[in-house]
Parts: sequence; structure tokens; C-alpha cells
Amino acid sequence: MTTTVMSTAIGSAIGSAIGTATTPDPGPALRVQVLSTPSRRTVVLDGEFDVESAPLVQGTVQPLLGPGREVVLDLGRVTFCDVPACDALFACARSARDAGARLRLVHVRPFQRRVFALLELDALLPVDGHRRRVSPGGSPNAAR
Repeated sequence: MTTTVMSTAIGSAIGSAIGTATTPDPGPALRVQVLSTPSRRTVVLDGEFDVESAPLVQGTVQPLLGPGREVVLDLGRVTFCDVPACDALFACARSARDAGARLRLVHVRPFQRRVFALLELDALLPVDGHRRRVSPGGSPNAAR
């Protein structure tokens, strides 16, 4: 198994903007770890998945997508998820579809599941093995 770890941190430029010396605040960060086996790539996120880290996640997932490949995005350690993060997931879902790859979400926390349902992201990506289907009448129902 191959492992790659990347992270992003939010720095503070307020002190330099007002002319005082400060130590940069590392702020909340997201660690991204890629676990590779011959049959699957698992991308493990740990921390805040937000506007700052969404490009890192998208830039990590999209190159892993290829015809017939399976990529698993593990959200079990994500403590925060905002709209730009959901936009990154939508972009990854479209890229997976276009590439003929299978992308799925695992270890999704209840707060994430609720947001994904409201945005209908769960209709595009399997969430812990379930994908919500939207019937022709527009009413969603769960399917495996």
C-alpha cells in the first residue's frame, strides 16, 4: 500500500497588514492522505473541509479518477464542511462520471449527510453505500 499525505493551513496576514509583528496563525487545517492499493484509492480527509481546502481535495481526487477505477473519499474525520467543499464534491462527481470511474463517500457524519441530502449530492454520489434516486416526479427515494 502506498500513502501520500498533504495538508493546507490558513495563515493570518492581519498583523502584517496593520504593521505589527505577529507569528502566523496556522489556523484550522485539513490533512489529506491517499492510500493506494492495486484496486482502489482511498482519500482520507482529517480536519476542516472548507473554502481553503476544497481546491486541495479536488486537485487530489481528480487525477486519481480513470476508467474503471474506484476512488473512496473517507469523511469520517471531517469536522466542518461548507458550500465550497460541497462544490468540490460535485466537481469530483462529474469528473468521475466523465472518466468512467466510481467515486463514493464513506464514514459520512450525520451533519454531512443532512447537508448532502439538502443539496442532493447524495443523488450523484453513493454515501456509505446508498445513493438517493430522484424519480421522474421529482420525489427522492433511497436505493442501494
